[in-house]
Amino acid sequence: MSTLVGIMVLTLVTILVVEIGNRVNAPWPALMVLVGVGIAWIPGQHLNVPNDLVLPLLLPPLLYTAAERTSWRMFRMRWRTIVIFAVGLTIFTTAMVSGTAWLLYAGMGLPAALVLGAMVSPPDPVAVEAVSKTVPLPRRILSTLQTEGLFNDAVALVIFEVALAALESGEEIQPRELLADFLVGLVLAVIVGLVLATGIRFIVRLSDNAIASAAATVVLPYGAYLIADSIEASGVLAVVVAALEYRRTESPDDVEERLVRASFWEVAELILTGLAFGLIGEGFQDVLSEYGSQVWRMIGKGLIIALVVVVVRLVYLVVLTRVNRMRGTPIMAPRTWKEAIVMTWGGMRGLITLALAVSLPRFIGPGDEYFSERAQLIVASCMVLVVTLLIAGLTMPWLLRVLNVGSEAEVERKQERELAHSAARRAFDAIHEMEDLPDPVVERIDAVVEQLESGLLERTVVEDIDEDINTRRTNRAILYQVQKTALAAARESLIEARNQTGADPVVVDRVLQRLDLQTSLMRKRD
Repeated sequence: MSTLVGIMVLTLVTILVVEIGNRVNAPWPALMVLVGVGIAWIPGQHLNVPNDLVLPLLLPPLLYTAAERTSWRMFRMRWRTIVIFAVGLTIFTTAMVSGTAWLLYAGMGLPAALVLGAMVSPPDPVAVEAVSKTVPLPRRILSTLQTEGLFNDAVALVIFEVALAALESGEEIQPRELLADFLVGLVLAVIVGLVLATGIRFIVRLSDNAIASAAATVVLPYGAYLIADSIEASGVLAVVVAALEYRRTESPDDVEERLVRASFWEVAELILTGLAFGLIGEGFQDVLSEYGSQVWRMIGKGLIIALVVVVVRLVYLVVLTRVNRMRGTPIMAPRTWKEAIVMTWGGMRGLITLALAVSLPRFIGPGDEYFSERAQLIVASCMVLVVTLLIAGLTMPWLLRVLNVGSEAEVERKQERELAHSAARRAFDAIHEMEDLPDPVVERIDAVVEQLESGLLERTVVEDIDEDINTRRTNRAILYQVQKTALAAARESLIEARNQTGADPVVVDRVLQRLDLQTSLMRKRD
């Protein structure tokens, strides 16, 4: 089966899994684990993607879509969460897993053990969000998990790259050199991300075509990753910086681009998810064909690694719970031991673990020797996925019921109402600044603003006014300008809210998307 046909078939399977997940109210990434396991037992090669192309193919878009869900403001707001979870917990998990692997696997050196630790340490925000659509996770907990998932990839990938480089060179890891390389790579990555985002934004400003503008966001992550990698900087950090800067400089009037961009990346993320699970299935298939019954022993050790991942996370969160209580930080999660358990179960591994596992080379070292630990690392990664994604994803509703962890959805809905009201207020003020409005139009202003606030103009109301046909046409045109002004002011309010302290970017984007949809519909009718 050719690579292209294999990808198409895998995409169709992924679409079916998504639909099955919707029907049975189960997170589809968890169900994709079963697809990967199934592929492992189907004989024959299906995808044939070279290992050295896996990371450049999968990582840039995955990192870009994750960074799209946040902002510089959110980065500053939640720096404590980032330091505690994305940095502290990731490094702690990597260290504990690496130590366990070094003791558990005979003959495994420290670099290979670090590779495994880095592979399985970062939870995946995509998996968490998929689960959140099927179970009522408290927003504060979900927000912490999402923030953790947005930045822990960078930390884990830096460790992974350094450990893999040590394996390829055959040299020992030097902590001082590691820190120096990281700092230099960090500075260069920031420069690459900022310059590329600024350049592409300048080019996009020259075009009025929403599809062409959205297509530029394909160049952005891949360009940032490849340029940074070519100068030995961190491609991961370059992509994150480029995405954050590009999103910061967007205009309230970039309506069609946002809609096209959001739709494109949702589709791309789904296809890449299917491809990643297919590749891990093939990787496991290779292990089965090469090691036969010995795989069961590898599976047993992999389950021990998975157990260590879960226990380490639980211990870290329980300690953090006590710290939060002592410091009196009510907005931090977790606050109780129940929340610590939920967040432990919510630390689902996903695409990054998959991408790193399938990117492992078959031959490594100065002498291009066979990478004997590769099979063990792949099996261990699969077991971590089974425990933290499949089992955790499917049992999360049961866990929430047993622990009786209350949903904070009402708080989220309140913030959404406040955002809608603020946008409508801005629209109302903007309309009243318009001059020479006919009385029939003035009488309709309140209705227009009320409709904007309640449903963000889900349908355009243009009713006949009891005047002659020419006056009606004139007033319709004026009413169109009123609506256009109202929508522009509301978009401006939401863009400002996204960059202000206290507003959740996810909630703002949800309200903004409704506004963009209505604006796009009105422009098509124009």
